[in-house]
Amino acid sequence: MNDVQSDDERLCRIVDALECDARGELLVYVPARRVAVALNTSARAVWDLCVENVTVTSIADALSRRLGVPEHALLQDVRQAVEHLRGYGLLVSEDT
Repeated sequence: MNDVQSDDERLCRIVDALECDARGELLVYVPARRVAVALNTSARAVWDLCVENVTVTSIADALSRRLGVPEHALLQDVRQAVEHLRGYGLLVSEDT
């Protein structure tokens, strides 16, 4: 996996990802790499927040407000989801 360097590392989606809803999951396909990933509800919530200039901290904060759960309770799950999305090449660092 491509580990997140810090919770404040700036991340964004890759630009050429295509999305398709399929039976409660979101399929994300990257034609140039021939990579397809099915995201469950939790991973999709993180993916949906991965717009320009987001961090693990800002994603956890947004989910915390949305779900009414303390941010610290979500941080590890958000880190893991971001690491998986990066491992599949779906997220890139804006810091590089």
